[in-house]
Amino acid sequence: MEKVPDMEKKKNPVNRKVYLWLCALSIVGANQFYAKKYIRGILYLALCWTGLPLAWGIIDVMAALPKEPDENGLIYL
Repeated sequence: MEKVPDMEKKKNPVNRKVYLWLCALSIVGANQFYAKKYIRGILYLALCWTGLPLAWGIIDVMAALPKEPDENGLIYL
């Protein structure tokens, strides 16, 4: 059995297609809650009136698009 590196243990597996669709709802932090990053999700939700989460959502999309999904369609964030 192959040992998983420490970096992989800390990352959350999410379905790539679902995550990218939820990035469209990044203004309220839906993608962060889905990725189990609750503190960031609350930050997105708290700042939703400023427009910052929309910009952060675009950055999240740009970070997730080049990642290749595994055989189950998961990417690690």
